[in-house]
Amino acid sequence: MTFRKSLPLLILAAIGCSREPGPGPTGEGYTDLNADQVMIGVAHTSTADGVRSAVGNYDTVFVFNDSSAYRIKGVAQQLYDVNGAPSANVKADSGVLNLSTDAMVARGSVVLITQNNCRIESEELHYDPQTRRVWSEVFSTFIAGERRATANSFNADDGFQNVTATGLNGTFPEAC
Repeated sequence: MTFRKSLPLLILAAIGCSREPGPGPTGEGYTDLNADQVMIGVAHTSTADGVRSAVGNYDTVFVFNDSSAYRIKGVAQQLYDVNGAPSANVKADSGVLNLSTDAMVARGSVVLITQNNCRIESEELHYDPQTRRVWSEVFSTFIAGERRATANSFNADDGFQNVTATGLNGTFPEAC
C-alpha cells in the first residue's frame, strides 16, 4: 500500500528532472561537447626554469582523455617576465592550453595589456612559456595613449622589450 501512494510522487519527480539543463557558467552549447571532464573556476600556474611564467584563471575547462590539451573558456591570464615580474594581462573568450608545454592559444576578442599600458587587440594570440614568446599571426591592433597602429602579425618576448611587426600601418606606440 505504501508503494502505490508514493508512485505518483516518483512520477512527478521524474517529470521534474527531465528538463534540459540551462546554459550554466560556460554559455550555450557546452553540454554538446563530449568532454570527459568539465571543470569550473580553474587556476593554473606555469613555470619555466623554476620561475613563474604565467597564472591562468579560466571560467570553464574541458578535459578530453585522449588529448594533452585542455579547451578553455573565459580566459584571464597574467604573464610574467624572465625575472618573475608581471609583464602583461591577457583576456579572451576561449583558448587551448597544452599540458605538456603550458603553451596557450587565446582566441576570440583577445586583449593583452602590458605593464606599460600598451593594449594589443587580436582574434588569436599565442604564448609559449618555454621560449618566453608572445605572438599573433593574424591582424592585431596596438594602442597606447594617442598612438595607434595595426599589423598583420607580431612577435614579442614576454617582457615586451623586443617587439617586431609585419605589415605595420600607423605610428607604433613606444610603450609597446
